[in-house]
Amino acid sequence: MLKLTTKFIESISEPKVFTDGNGLQLKVSLKPSGQLSKVWQFRYTFNNERSLMGLGAYSKSNTLKVARDKALELNGLLARGIHPKQAKDAEKNKFHEEQAKKKRKAQASTNTFEHVANEWWHATKSQWSNEKHAQQNISTLQAYAFPVFGDMPVQNISNDEVLRCLKPIWETKTDTASKVRQRIEKVFNYAKAKGLRTGENPAQWVNNLQMLLPSAEKLKRIKALDDPNEGHFASMPYEEVPRFITKLKKEIELNNSIAAPALYLTILTGLRTNPVVKARWDEIDMRKSTWTVPARNQKDKKSFTVPLTTEVKDLIKFLKKVRASDYLFPSPINLDQPIAEGTLLPYLKKKMDYPEYTVHGFRATFKTWALEQAKYPREIEEYVLSHSVGSKVEKAYARTDMFKERAKLMEDWARFINSKPS
Repeated sequence: MLKLTTKFIESISEPKVFTDGNGLQLKVSLKPSGQLSKVWQFRYTFNNERSLMGLGAYSKSNTLKVARDKALELNGLLARGIHPKQAKDAEKNKFHEEQAKKKRKAQASTNTFEHVANEWWHATKSQWSNEKHAQQNISTLQAYAFPVFGDMPVQNISNDEVLRCLKPIWETKTDTASKVRQRIEKVFNYAKAKGLRTGENPAQWVNNLQMLLPSAEKLKRIKALDDPNEGHFASMPYEEVPRFITKLKKEIELNNSIAAPALYLTILTGLRTNPVVKARWDEIDMRKSTWTVPARNQKDKKSFTVPLTTEVKDLIKFLKKVRASDYLFPSPINLDQPIAEGTLLPYLKKKMDYPEYTVHGFRATFKTWALEQAKYPREIEEYVLSHSVGSKVEKAYARTDMFKERAKLMEDWARFINSKPS
């Protein structure tokens, strides 16, 4: 027979356990604050083992009627041979799993490849040596990956989507496609490290895409048989350089663009573009005939001393006449900044009207000339280009940067490119 009533429960004023029937109990206890606590309990026996299960505190939402309904449901489980506590735990786990699933689904909808790629880029872009290279890492993804699977959750992307991105450009733009693949792979690795993706990396090359795509290196070698510049920076044949320099020096004399002398200095020294456009006057020592390129402007992050040939000195003297900044080649917009690294290539292609060549390609032009015409030891040619020479052991014992030998080679190069065009 049911014993409890709502009126009676409200009137209870002392700690005690009150039985309602069908295993339902109301446990009344005294809190440390002096107030009474009223909690529903269900007492039952399963497999000859007596147990007690909490059904929550008595409240306006957990009334006597609600508690009786709970007890009735639990007795129904017992009648079917189901352990009430195990059933309750399973229901709780199911609820938590459903909540976790909803959370993962919500995260997946926001953690698209484009979102994660941009996050990866902002988190890692300081590692690249200059702004141009940093920008290329995201711009290639924007151009090739985002249109294919940029709006897909990063967890849901498979080999199929990666291949749909790479296949159209793998054989026509092999070098670019290879870099795109590497950058996609890095984004997926970043996603896995952040717990946004599980499983294999769909852009991984080894034992994955190498089974589905031809080798990029082999493709580039095959193309090089038809075009020596394929896969490399297009270089001007050295026989054409004297004629080009004659035209370039006329542009320098007209003083129409800061790009002209910067391009000339790049060709004279065989350096990469970055140290040239960022060259400062305090790096130049005319008395010692040296230009010390700081490590921050070098690809290998090691300082490099360049011999100043007669032609280089003449160019520097010309630049000093119009010196207006700490930089040899200041930006016309802001004299406190150097010209952008990307200034020289469009100048070469459009202003000088040599669209088939690149600025970086002049390093290859110099090397080809040195191999075929100058007959200097290979090590000196490599030192001029600030390349690493020799094995680790050889480098450890090296005590010279062949400065005097490099100065002679560079003087010969300067004389050649300034010779009368044939």
